[in-house]
Order: sequence, then C-alpha cells, then structure tokens
Amino acid sequence: MMPAVKTLLASFCLLAAPSLALAQHATGSDVFTGEQAYQTYCANCHGAAGNQVANVDIGRGVFRRPYSDEDLIGIVMRGIPGTPMPATPNMTREQATQIVGYLRSRAQAKDVTAGGDAARGRALFAGDGQCLGCHRVQGEGSRRGPDISRIGVLRTPEQLARSLLDPDAEVQPANRTYHVEMRSGRSAPVGC
Repeated sequence: MMPAVKTLLASFCLLAAPSLALAQHATGSDVFTGEQAYQTYCANCHGAAGNQVANVDIGRGVFRRPYSDEDLIGIVMRGIPGTPMPATPNMTREQATQIVGYLRSRAQAKDVTAGGDAARGRALFAGDGQCLGCHRVQGEGSRRGPDISRIGVLRTPEQLARSLLDPDAEVQPANRTYHVEMRSGRSAPVGC
C-alpha cells in the first residue's frame, strides 16, 4: 500500500472511530440465543452482519444516534413510527433484551493507535488529496459526497484503501452527478 494511502487510512481511523462501551452479559448462552433471535427477526432487513441499512451498522454498534440498551429494546419491540422499522408484536422483552445483548457483544472498539501519522494524514486529506472538495469530516468540508466522519467504523481497511486508490469505482446513487446536454447544445451538471 502506498505511504500516502496508509497515512490517510490511519487518519480516518483516528478521526472516525467512536468510543464504544461493551455491555456485559450473564452467559454466552444469552448471546447465542440473541443471535438466533436476531437472525429470525432482524436479518431480513438489516442483513446477517447488520450492515444493510444506509448509515447504520448495528452489527458493529453504529446507529444513527446513541441509544441506551433500554432504547434499543424498545425499538426492537415497538419499531420506529414513520420509518421502515416495524414493530415486532410477537416478540418478548426477553428476546429483545437478548438481541440487544448480542448486538452489543459484537461491537468491538478498534485499535486506533496502530500505524500512521494522523497529522500528516489530516494534511494530505485537506491538501493534495483534495478529499474535502467532496467529503465532510466532523463538520468540515463539502457536502457533495458522503460525510465520512465515521467511515473507519463502517468500512474495513481494505475497503478504505480500495476507495482511496479508485474513488470513483463505487459512488452511491445519492452522490452521483450527471451532465445533461440540452437541445441548445449547452451542457449542465445535475445531481449533488
């Protein structure tokens, strides 16, 4: 991997990894039972690994906002009104608690101290890398591309390296731009 990519990758990890608290569980059996309940009730929409909903990776503890265990138990049982997250009326509180326990057990804090020079990565990101022209990190940068403040949690180092080496290979539909040629012959960008 190129040194600049390694530095930028380390910078992403330092900037984007939140501190995660791991819940304690009474037994491994509870976590296993929670996994089975998750696969039964949740995997259809959230995916087996919990990463099929945009900007959410419940399998790695990434939610749209911080939730307590009690909040999550309520969401699992009652859903979120006005969203695609449905209620699960036939689920018991014990099952919901086990699902939340399973999800919390999967969330693991990353070692963000390994390798790289954060200051150099930050300078490359803002300078020669021209990343701020499209992306936003912790409130700074453009809104043209996705906010990547938490990208170190959502993507593996391999995925990040691939995106850094070929940034246009995978562009989400919401971030695509198009050029439309009008009958007059004038061309105009459309999108973001």
